[in-house]
Amino acid sequence: MSKPRLRVSFSGGRTSAFMSIWLKQNMADQYDMRFVFANTGWEHPDTLRFVNEVDKRFDLGVAWVEAVPRRELGKSSGHREVTYETASRTTKKPQADQKAAGPTKLAKVETVALWHAVNWMEVVLREWKRDGFKDDQDRAQHEVQRQQLTTAKRALRKVNQLRKEQ
Repeated sequence: MSKPRLRVSFSGGRTSAFMSIWLKQNMADQYDMRFVFANTGWEHPDTLRFVNEVDKRFDLGVAWVEAVPRRELGKSSGHREVTYETASRTTKKPQADQKAAGPTKLAKVETVALWHAVNWMEVVLREWKRDGFKDDQDRAQHEVQRQQLTTAKRALRKVNQLRKEQ
């Protein structure tokens, strides 16, 4: 029987690195894991070096991706695969220029990205429940994650409302 797939988002931070390494070392026999780093193009160069170093040192096989925005109405953004060497690097964040122009408006593509994250969390919890709990601690952890999902859904509804009011 093939192992269930597990996609792990590696943010480039220390906690995310720890979790990715821990998962690889402790759960690789249970899951077919794929690690993903989503480069915004505005990461600090040290973050990019850190992701690359952790990937190489712990053989995570990190897939580097970057968004490919589609500005046409009703079109979702795509992505492209890059490497450490080909990853976009921008020295100036756009937010610095936007401060004088007032608060940043939420784009639909941003709320769609949040929706995908919440949806993914829901899928993971559903599969976790379907596969059964190992013990009471596992069941309790699932309940904590379910409550966090409820909070995330509530926050997403608020963000969508704010975007509509802009």
